[in-house]
Amino acid sequence: MAPETREHPREKLPPAVNNHGLFSDYYLTELVQDDPFFQESKRAAEPVWRAIKDLYERVKGELRTANEARTEQLFIHPVLDLLGHKDSYAVQPPVDSPGRGVRHGVAEASPEEPPGPARDLMR
Repeated sequence: MAPETREHPREKLPPAVNNHGLFSDYYLTELVQDDPFFQESKRAAEPVWRAIKDLYERVKGELRTANEARTEQLFIHPVLDLLGHKDSYAVQPPVDSPGRGVRHGVAEASPEEPPGPARDLMR
């Protein structure tokens, strides 16, 4: 009869756990799961986690094209509110700069006019 093979604790960890040896795999897969504090914390966090997921589902279409300020307004601030940090953040004031047409590190320019410094050199 072949000896029974046991599953390595790391194979039971969810993909989100990527501990690189910082914590014991055994602790994360065996001991923490049975800890009453962990169980209660997990139950308490579930409604907030669901609310964050629902929020993301509602705004994800707009997030793909949103600039930083709009992303904060649509998603970051509401998540902070859900986590209990309402009004603990400051809105960044707009800064008047030559790069205000820049979004996600890509300059928006017409094909006739090069973006940024090249445009300034041509004037």
